[in-house]
Amino acid sequence: MLALATVVVATGAALEAATRLLGLAPDLPTQHVANVADPWIPYKRRPHSLLRGRSESNEFDFEYQHDAEGFRDRDRPLAKPAGAFRIVALGDSFTYGEGAPFDETWVSGLEQRLRARSGIGDRLDVVRLGMPRYFPGAEQLVLEHYGLPYQPDLVLVAVLPNDVVDTHLGLDAIQVDERGFLRSREGQRLGALGGWLFEHSHVMRIVLRRGLEWLQQRRDPVRFEEVYREGGLHEDDWRRLEADLDGLLRTSRSAGAAFALVSIPQQGPWTEVHRYPERRLAAWAARNGVPFVPTLDAFSRASGGAPLFHPLDGHCTPAGYAVIAGEVARVLVEQGLVP
Repeated sequence: MLALATVVVATGAALEAATRLLGLAPDLPTQHVANVADPWIPYKRRPHSLLRGRSESNEFDFEYQHDAEGFRDRDRPLAKPAGAFRIVALGDSFTYGEGAPFDETWVSGLEQRLRARSGIGDRLDVVRLGMPRYFPGAEQLVLEHYGLPYQPDLVLVAVLPNDVVDTHLGLDAIQVDERGFLRSREGQRLGALGGWLFEHSHVMRIVLRRGLEWLQQRRDPVRFEEVYREGGLHEDDWRRLEADLDGLLRTSRSAGAAFALVSIPQQGPWTEVHRYPERRLAAWAARNGVPFVPTLDAFSRASGGAPLFHPLDGHCTPAGYAVIAGEVARVLVEQGLVP
């Protein structure tokens, strides 16, 4: 019995060593630590925390500084100064700006462009309330509890195709553990021991990640390609997302704020199929009299230059975020939505 145990331990140690040496296991997702629970929204970054490191895909270094409320923004007073114009920007990790320095995110680029042509200069203020893995259902809570106190004149909501999947998975799909890591609903069921093994064992990190992905697909299947098909597997999720947009629109208008919708594509290459989310969001905007900012054509036009997305990570590069900022600024100015 002792000999068998010795063999098992030695084999496990050798396997662990080989896995580490060959770099087979994914790195710990340090982009998503330093989170805390919140009484109103699913989670947020720890207030005034600073995250530095290398992306899980090993494509870029990051530095994410957070404000007093836990968003990737600078601190500002809630009370809006006299004569100021405030925009609240809501969205997921693209609005948060993963993959780019603070001043090169699309929200910062938008603020810079609008200030440069506005008569009120730095009195035009964009409040950055993007949060990784959020979607319109979660963003409704952000708007109610964190956005409206800033007294916005305009609410911008950015939507990506993966928001349909996140809508499908629901508000409790991603949770924060006691160490500040974001864990899936299935991952939370591993308990403290499972979390420790995931963090400290490269072999178990591979096994647990694949096992959890299999379990999630078995219990609640996701087919990302179906997001691009009308009447497909995720049709009900599209309808729920549109209902969440209805709620965001009502909340904005009830607070006296204008509302605009921004459509951002996932990484290309793009075919006609990939235009479906933008067409669907445009139809929702038209039904509700909402200004709409499509960006897919602008991405297509810019795709011959500097890389617009980090190929493995999937988020925009600074060049990609500049495309979004330019299109949003252009539409807001053309439609008279900003000073």
